[in-house]
Amino acid sequence: MTPDPFKETYNYLLRTKKYKTIFDYFEKSWTNGGVPSYGRNVSTPPEVKEVMKEAVKGNLKPLIEYAMRTYENDRKALFEALEGNYELIFWYTPFLDELSHFLIRKKLRLMNVYIDLNKLAKKISEKLDDGDILYIISDHGMEPIPGDPRGGGDHSDHGFFSSNTGGETIEKPQDLFRLIVRRAKGDGEV
Repeated sequence: MTPDPFKETYNYLLRTKKYKTIFDYFEKSWTNGGVPSYGRNVSTPPEVKEVMKEAVKGNLKPLIEYAMRTYENDRKALFEALEGNYELIFWYTPFLDELSHFLIRKKLRLMNVYIDLNKLAKKISEKLDDGDILYIISDHGMEPIPGDPRGGGDHSDHGFFSSNTGGETIEKPQDLFRLIVRRAKGDGEV
């Protein structure tokens, strides 16, 4: 059987310690396997393939049920982690991505998803102590596919970044890495 390239890359990085990740700068960190290709299975499991096939045919119910179930499990794990004594919590959910591919033109349904995520961000921020930092980041945006008869969407090169620190911005993913490492070290040097 051919090895999983994501798993092999992850194992190589762990084994060689050649490249540091943000997790190497903290003694106590937690992730729900939340870094795609670094701890989370980003190859498509059979269940996802099946619900995606159904969604392409126009039956969105299995996809929505799968995405909601995954999201609820991920949320539960996050709130358990927030009760822990971690220096870094990195949480990832594919929820919005999975749904947006099929709901991009269903504005009201997609707006309800965003409202729920906004409520989640509020609940998380209420759990933070003074001095805790919250970053909310997307790896990409979504845009309608022109002429797609099913009204689907695809990844765009736009994303989202927000923080509770007031005024920080990032232009590239590397900027976020530097920002987190600088905070971990407690100085301005990376």
